[in-house]
Amino acid sequence: MKLHYMLLTFMLTSAACRVRGTVYTNNWLRYLNPLNYGTSWFQYLNPFHKTSPTQHHRPNLTASSGNTSKNVDKVFDYMLGKVRTLLVNAGQRTISIPDISEPFQKLGIQGQFRSWNGSFEDLSTIYRTGDIQADVRPASLRVRFSVGLKDALLRYENYHIRFLNVGPDGRLAMKICDNSLNVDVTVSYNPKVGISRSCKVKLNRIRLDKFDGVQVDMTGLGPFNWGLNMVSRWALGALQTDIKDKFESVIKSNLQSVLDYGDLCRKLRTG
Repeated sequence: MKLHYMLLTFMLTSAACRVRGTVYTNNWLRYLNPLNYGTSWFQYLNPFHKTSPTQHHRPNLTASSGNTSKNVDKVFDYMLGKVRTLLVNAGQRTISIPDISEPFQKLGIQGQFRSWNGSFEDLSTIYRTGDIQADVRPASLRVRFSVGLKDALLRYENYHIRFLNVGPDGRLAMKICDNSLNVDVTVSYNPKVGISRSCKVKLNRIRLDKFDGVQVDMTGLGPFNWGLNMVSRWALGALQTDIKDKFESVIKSNLQSVLDYGDLCRKLRTG
């Protein structure tokens, strides 16, 4: 009984220590039930028993497989903020897009549509559009989420329609209300060394998933308003081919630059 009393007094009065970055614990209540830990009970008689060597290297993640982590949400929203800043500073809020030149027939008569001085904007309005799916494993984190543009606008400063050598001239604008890209990122690290010293980030994929909810505005059509649907199809076709590839490329290169910078690993560790 005297020995038990001395041991209990020793555990109650011991202080928590941190030596050279190694975490020690004096939470004596945990030691009163050694069956929870699956190791020899007598080691818990020493209140300065070290934790697992990898415990303090584990990133500050609250996600489990298939669930969303609030910490990971916060970190990747921070990354997207840096992407927005990078796009603005690099003058890449707007990208130039190819001219459109398409022949057409109406009542068996040949006509021509042409648009030029085109742009697609505003890439700096990129934001996360849905929950992050985080798959946390002992030595890696795989994150998948969708991003989109709050303001996605295709614009041509000039267009003309020629039919029987007459037709309107004006401007063409197409707003894309529902747009998204799928992003897939893997973070890997060595648990024995720690995420801050062995972190590697890979952008597996960024792919345009959706261009819907299109609203078209053409000035100067007048009696040629029958051409609106026809022009909309051509412009949407350009969005899904040439513009899509350029859009993906610009977002990918800027996101990759932000991921390569290294802030992601530090943020995942500290939250």
